[in-house]
Amino acid sequence: MTLGCVGATGSVRGDFDGRDERLQPTNRPTVEAAFRKESYAPGENARLVIWTGGNGVSLQVFRAGTESTNVRAQDVMLGSGVTRVRNLGRVAHGRTIRVPIGDWPSGLYFAELRGSRGKVGYAPFVLRPRHLGEAPVAVVFCTMTWQA
Repeated sequence: MTLGCVGATGSVRGDFDGRDERLQPTNRPTVEAAFRKESYAPGENARLVIWTGGNGVSLQVFRAGTESTNVRAQDVMLGSGVTRVRNLGRVAHGRTIRVPIGDWPSGLYFAELRGSRGKVGYAPFVLRPRHLGEAPVAVVFCTMTWQA
């Protein structure tokens, strides 16, 4: 079993000392959101909570780790789209959005939120396997440690 920690970029890191070379942020405005739970099962309805508002916001879910290019900034996530783009329009702090989870392979996924004027945000979650023990990789989110 492989064990790693998911950092701010969504990449899985096996070293936990925090001394890696840091990539610079893009400093663009964000649409901040988070899922209520860190993991979901296939077929569940996830709840995505909006923390900062925006206009003309769209949502698309991606599977992380499928990209063939390197990430060049610490606040960018890449992957393959598993849903179509869903237009949400104007979103405000506290709005909860239902996100249906498909019958996708287990792994690390994220919702990408894009708004007007270049706003972008990411909300990661783990899609766990249907049966415990059938996946050879464990994903650990560093949300309650100094690495967060």
